[in-house]
Amino acid sequence: MKKGGRVTLPRDFRAALPKTVDAEEAKRIILFTSPEDHYPTIFGCAPAALTVLTKIQFQLDDVFDDGMLIASDIIGSARPLRTEATGRLNLPSEFIDFAGLTDKALFFGQGGYFEIWPEGGIQQFREARRTCITKRIMVRIAGEAQALASGGEA
Repeated sequence: MKKGGRVTLPRDFRAALPKTVDAEEAKRIILFTSPEDHYPTIFGCAPAALTVLTKIQFQLDDVFDDGMLIASDIIGSARPLRTEATGRLNLPSEFIDFAGLTDKALFFGQGGYFEIWPEGGIQQFREARRTCITKRIMVRIAGEAQALASGGEA
């Protein structure tokens, strides 16, 4: 990670995000911090995922304990960013502090979204992922976001 929070989203991660028919929209990305204390990471997704989440947030209590509250926290911390053609973007300083990032940021691809952890964070990622409701919400909306981004209905 460079000075000022500048990172490069790996090409294969950019390729895994939902495709969109709008070239400018393809450069946009949404970042948010995990609302769960035991999972201090930064999530990244295409704007379509946030659109899907806002549509279904009130139904999530039927599926997950505190699902609606977690969705509300995700939406509240979401920050739209624009990537450069090479995938570079500047992480907000409060996100860097939240995730404990220093010199290097590790990207973990999760299909239709990704996570950013500090170097050495793989063990914490592996231990906490099984109980992270935010991850389960993201998995649920990733497929619907793909359909929405490609012009279908979510």
